[in-house]
Amino acid sequence: MKRSWSHNLFLRINAMIGKNKNRDRVMVFGARTLVFVMCGVVVGYGMYQWYSGSAFWLVRYVELLVITFVISECISYLFAIIFKHPRPRIEFPESTQLVHTVGSWKSFPSDHAIGSFSIAGVLWYVSPTPVWLIILLYLSASMVSISRVYVGVHYPRDIIGGCVVAHVVLFFLPWIIYHIIEPIMFLW
Repeated sequence: MKRSWSHNLFLRINAMIGKNKNRDRVMVFGARTLVFVMCGVVVGYGMYQWYSGSAFWLVRYVELLVITFVISECISYLFAIIFKHPRPRIEFPESTQLVHTVGSWKSFPSDHAIGSFSIAGVLWYVSPTPVWLIILLYLSASMVSISRVYVGVHYPRDIIGGCVVAHVVLFFLPWIIYHIIEPIMFLW
């Protein structure tokens, strides 16, 4: 099997596992838990907005996030069916995996990358959102994504694919809302 750049980079990153226990712990936290911390930060900020008299912020954020996530996940599973890429553990049984996944059939694109970048990206559409919060969530989404490669459950191409899917959906989000969602809601 000829190895791609993504395979080679994965194997180089995977070889670092076990050399620094603190780094391993941080990466496991990033791969397993950080996306939930991101959700908690957004909910906390949403509650702050709610009690500050801006309840619309939280409602609008949840609406946009649900729309983005549903469309992104549909695209993700369509890609997974068309482009069959198993997880690294299947292609490289000798690789180390620090966390275990539910399934092994779907690797491309990364659902964690889609979810974390959707959480961060939807904030661009909701005002008022401080720039520091958007930056913090984008850095967290990057950490989630890098961690998924480090712990052995994704290739770098899976992360790039998840990031691209999330941002393409975010780019078309205003059009989707105006031309699809609002006409459907108008009928109800």
